[in-house]
Amino acid sequence: MTQSLERIEARSIDNRKAIAELREAIETNRVRAEADKVRAEANLAAVREEIRAKRDRTEAKIRAERDRTDAHLAAVREEMAAREKELAAHKERFGDRNCSKKAKLYKAKK
Repeated sequence: MTQSLERIEARSIDNRKAIAELREAIETNRVRAEADKVRAEANLAAVREEIRAKRDRTEAKIRAERDRTDAHLAAVREEMAAREKELAAHKERFGDRNCSKKAKLYKAKK
């Protein structure tokens, strides 16, 4: 009977050790999981910031290109207005008799 009691006590001690090891492993895994979660959140924030920065750079490029296009369009419109004034002055000075040559020159400049 004492041998059986000793075996039960030995198993009980072994079980307590195993339970303590399992609790320690659970706590270690919980700490690791929390650290992984924090790292993942930081990575996600970094990726979001990178995407935001790329989007801002792209939008700035688009705005710059639009501004260049608008400036070019304004210059072309100015030039067209000047040519139209020149043609109108020519028509006023010479009448319609010589306008076909001037109109051809006007179109050629375009």
